[in-house]
Order: sequence, then structure tokens, then C-alpha cells
Amino acid sequence: MNLSKPDTRRTEFYTWLLLIVAMAFITAVRIRFLDFPMERDEGEYAYIARLILERLEPYKYAYTMKLPGTALIYAFFMSIFGQTVRGIHIGLLITNLATIVVIYMLIKHVYNATTGVVSAMSYGFFTLSYSFLGFSFHATQLIVLFCTLGLYFLMIALRKQTSTFYAIAGFFLGCGFLMKQHGIYFLFFAVCYFLYHNRLNSPQTPVILYIKQNAKYEFSKLCYLLAAFFIPLILVVMWVYSMGDFQKFFYWTFVYANKYVSSETISSSVPRIKVSLRAVFKGFHLLWILALLGFILQFFIKLPAVKKVFTNLLFFFTVFAVSAGLYFRPHYFIMMLPAVVIFIGIAVQRLNEFLTEKFKLPNVAFIIFLIIVATGFWADRNYFFKLPLPLICNTIYKNNPFNEAPQIAELITAHTGKDDRIAVFGSEPEILFLSDRLSVTGYIYTYGLMEIHDGNMIMQMELISEIMANPPKLIVYCHVYKSWTPRKNSPQYIFQWFDKNIYSRYEKIAVIDYVENGKYSYIQGNDAKEYSPVSEDYIEILKQKDGINKNFIWLM
Repeated sequence: MNLSKPDTRRTEFYTWLLLIVAMAFITAVRIRFLDFPMERDEGEYAYIARLILERLEPYKYAYTMKLPGTALIYAFFMSIFGQTVRGIHIGLLITNLATIVVIYMLIKHVYNATTGVVSAMSYGFFTLSYSFLGFSFHATQLIVLFCTLGLYFLMIALRKQTSTFYAIAGFFLGCGFLMKQHGIYFLFFAVCYFLYHNRLNSPQTPVILYIKQNAKYEFSKLCYLLAAFFIPLILVVMWVYSMGDFQKFFYWTFVYANKYVSSETISSSVPRIKVSLRAVFKGFHLLWILALLGFILQFFIKLPAVKKVFTNLLFFFTVFAVSAGLYFRPHYFIMMLPAVVIFIGIAVQRLNEFLTEKFKLPNVAFIIFLIIVATGFWADRNYFFKLPLPLICNTIYKNNPFNEAPQIAELITAHTGKDDRIAVFGSEPEILFLSDRLSVTGYIYTYGLMEIHDGNMIMQMELISEIMANPPKLIVYCHVYKSWTPRKNSPQYIFQWFDKNIYSRYEKIAVIDYVENGKYSYIQGNDAKEYSPVSEDYIEILKQKDGINKNFIWLM
């Protein structure tokens, strides 16, 4: 077989065969990670998904700046595969495989089957890596799925110039935005590429004359795209409004989200981006070198301008998607991969053409690509195939209590009833999900209380008032730095109030104290009551004392 030839039925057959083999391998590796400990983002989406499945108002019981798309997808998978960590990660597996297929179809449409299969396989391998936290079901995985699906239908719409396909493209791009607000940048790309592509069809016509002749036609097609983009959001707004918590939905997903993304500065984000880039480039080094080679080669080979514009414009807007808010978390870089893997496809395709023409060695470049991939898996073989999942979790997340969350959840269920409400004092929503208990406060994340903005004290007082109005049966106090991430000027009132009130009303039934290397020691029962933590990072589980009545006086 010669994969260097243009798209033919035989070439497409072999590329599909290779893609299926790669997906089978990826599936085998992902099955090993199905029970990987749940982290914060997953806990948040899963907790909200359970609220949705139980027909409770999500923005009333969970204050989150994220649009509900990812939680809705979680709810869908949880309803099929079970409300467990394994059930959620089966959803991640299906999402990842679907994205690989969509990327293949998209890039095959823009380039050819060879470039498409190399790009799609590269995406699948990258997103397995710990560099992108590929074992966790983040919103970025779903953004890429829906937005690349939208771009695929946009390519069909540009070829057929039918309103239906523009509408389908807009709808899927809107679904991508609903997964998380970062998806808006894929819409910006779609609009820019739409304008460029249609202008390209009349290159000899002066710009002003072209606009006069085609403005009405292009505007109508653009309206189909944009109108369909807003349909998912409108449906969600109607759903939220019908449940009666629209005010909180609007505040958290638009007002507070705007504060959140504008709170960081370029200077404050420089240390963060250095750490994230080191993490992202840590796995599959040679694939990154191939991507750089493809980026450079595109300027020296005969490649139609429309393809160059597509790839580089997509890369440009996905960089902005990653940069939104200047937080640069490793899994954000997944949004860049649809463009990055095209550069890998270009490099392999060009090398294949060169070796075929000069040395009559068809498909050797593809074999080299597979060797490069194999070296990446071999270099990180302990992660992919050997190390126990808890050890990997400790290595990556250090003293974050993700390994300990299931044991904390078991303790909660042992000391509370199904209808008892609890409070997790910190940003550990995975504990709420794993214990299957409702929180008395909507603050399932406490980062906003520590961020520097004019509403941080209001948030602290609101959390306090919710706890006083409905005292929880049990409190999980996460005295863990990464559960709060206080700044130098963060208000400390919430902790002062906690010390004044909680220990007189609640007693410790367990303490989980950080030891070293991401491990905690457990102290339970009577030993926990008088135990003083030896480290700065610890978790206390406190139960309401017997005999405390409703006339308990809270100190402010």
C-alpha cells in the first residue's frame, strides 16, 4: 500500500484500518485508567450531574462559573454506565474515541486521508498522556469533540453552500461553547475562515465590489451559522429559568466568570505558563518535534493557501482559547491539539512523499512515525502500563487529597444518613459526589473567597450565613493549600469565624494529616479528638456534638 497517494478508496480503507488499530490500542490503555482517582473538576461535574439526574436546581445547590454542558454530558453517561468514577471514565473513553474519528474526518476533508490518520492518531496518543492529565474527564475533551464536529460540517457547508450544513455547524460549535466558555474561540475561527474562504472564490474581484455583490448572500449564511450557535445556550437558559435559579446561573456563568478571567495579569501568569509548558512538553517529545517540523515545512512546500490559512488560523485561535484568563492549566492545551496534530500530519506526509520520490520507499515515513510514537510509550512505560494508579495520582497531584477522598466519603456515609446535609469547607467537590450527600452551601469551590476582587468578603459572609441557617450534620475541613490557594491579600475572616464557632459545636471524628510524598496518615475515633496536626496540610472531619440545640449562638 502507498499512503502517499491522494485520497483513493484503497488509501482510505488502509487509513481507516490503521485508525481502528490505534483506537483499539488506546482503548486498552484507557481501560487501565478507568478507576483513576477522581479530581476536583471531575468531582464538580459529577456532583452537578447528580443534581440534574435528581431534578434539583444545579445553580441553587452548586455555585459554578461553568456552563452546564459538561455536567449534562456527565449526567448522560452516568445514567448509562452508573454514578461511579468508572462510569464517568467510560464516558471519557467514548468521548476520546469519537473525537479521534471526527479529527480524522475533518483533516481528511481539508488535506487528505494520510494527513488525517496521522493527525487523528497523534491526538489520541497525546490525550492519553499525563502531560494533558488525559486520565481525567475535563471539559476541554468535550470542547474539542463538539467544536471539531462543528468545523467538519462547516467544511461541508463551504463546499455545498447549503444553509442546513451552516446551521448544523453552528449548532455543534454552540454545544462546544456550552461545555465551557473557551469554546467561543472556535466560533471566532469559523467566522474568520468562512469570510476568507468565500472571498477566495472571487480573488480577481475588487474587495469593495465583492462586498456589494455578495454581502447579502454571505450575511444570510453567516446568520444561519450564528443563529444555530446560540440554540444550545437558549435551550439551557430556558431550562434553568424553568427551574427558578436563573439569577444565580447568570451571576456565576457571566458576571463572576468575567471577574475570574480578568483577575490575572500577564506578569503574574508567567511563572504559571512556564510550569505548564514544561508539563505539556514532558510526554511524547519527538511528536512535538515533528509538529515543529511540520509548522516550518508548510512555508517551504507547495501547499494551497486555503489549507495553510485553515491550519494557522485554527492554531492562532486555539492559542487564545488556551490563554483565556491566563491560567494555562495543562488540560487547557488539549484545545490546541487539533491544530498541532495537523502539523505532525504535514511533516509525515511530506517526508513520505520525499522518501517515495527520491528513494522509492513508500510508507517508510509512516513507519518512522509509529517508531516515534512507540519510543514515547516506552519512555513513559511505567505510567502507561506498570505503576499503580494511586502512586501515579500521588506523583502528579502530590498532597491533594484525591486518593483519600473515597475513604473520607466512606466515613461520611457511616456517620450520616442519606437525607443529612454536610459541608465541605474547601474546594473538594469530589468528596460530595463520592459520599452521595448534599451540601448545605452552594460553595462547592472556595477559590473565589480567596481571590482578589470586590466580592470576596460578600462570598465569605454568604457561605457563613448558609452554614448558620442550616447547620450541617458533618463538616469536612480541608486545611489544604491547594484547596483554597490564598493570595497575600486574601481576607482571612472565614477562617477566624470557623475557629470561633465550629470547634465548640462540632467534634473531630477523624484527622487526615499530610506526611510526605503525597501520603496522609489517618487518625480516627477518640484519638482524633485531641490530635493536633503536624503539617500545614490536613483534613479534619467534624461531627455535630450531641445536645447542641437550635439556640446555639454563632459568634461573628
